[in-house]
Amino acid sequence: MPTCYFQNGQEATGSKSPCNETAVAEGKHSSCCNTSHQCLTNGLCRDPHQEPAENYYWRIGCTDPTFQDPACPRYCPGYSETTYLVWKCQESEKWCCNGGAVAPLDQRIHRSNTSCCSVNDLVFPAPEPVVYATAAPHSTAFTRSTIAFTVKTSKLKSVSKLDSFMTTSVAPKISTTPPSVSDSASMTTLPISAYIPAASSTSNRLAIGLGVSAAVLFLITIGVILCSLRRRKAVKAGDAPQPIEAFEIPGQQYSEMTGEGISELMGSDCVELLAEGTKENQIAQLCDNLSTQS
Repeated sequence: MPTCYFQNGQEATGSKSPCNETAVAEGKHSSCCNTSHQCLTNGLCRDPHQEPAENYYWRIGCTDPTFQDPACPRYCPGYSETTYLVWKCQESEKWCCNGGAVAPLDQRIHRSNTSCCSVNDLVFPAPEPVVYATAAPHSTAFTRSTIAFTVKTSKLKSVSKLDSFMTTSVAPKISTTPPSVSDSASMTTLPISAYIPAASSTSNRLAIGLGVSAAVLFLITIGVILCSLRRRKAVKAGDAPQPIEAFEIPGQQYSEMTGEGISELMGSDCVELLAEGTKENQIAQLCDNLSTQS
């Protein structure tokens, strides 16, 4: 940061900044003013809060410690080693040095003072007051340039991310929640959101109904299969040979048998029936009856 100096060659104290930053960047000299004060083309300074009727200005400093550069305000030499108060006279390009102790602020505001304009030793010529800049710390100006460059770089990175997203993603993940606030670094860029609202409640009810219907249909199918299996088992059980109950009434069914039928039941058949233990008394009686009939 360039250094400002008072007219006596000492380094300026307090918040003093060069007015012409372009000249300083090119290696040239510039007048200096209090930070945030207005810089005039004649090298003087003015408080921006002053009223137009107030005709006092300040000589502050210069980046040239010798005050020999034309940009330096070489006014009122010898009257003060540091800053100094000067007044604008009513005549064009006529100014005067304060010539004594600086009047208190309450004696300078809301009024104009031209008393020194009648003292020839205090009068000096200078261009009319034209404001061309506002004194600002050189570090602030540099910071602004850096921020502007950073924003531009961030925008380029954001475009690069967008191109990568557009060309490489096949099935982007759909988010049902709004995007969160990005960190402070991402505030210089425009975040790309893939936010899509969630499905409506009607769609949810339809999906639930379809799921319940499918479950009921599945249970019905299982029930039909089980019933079919039970019926098949029942049919197979009906085909099995039943116990011989015809012998409960001896001679009723077999009384009609004659000839070959009677002879077939004779002998080994009776023995087999007895061997199986099937109603021994009835079979024995049947066999006796058959033997008698034969």
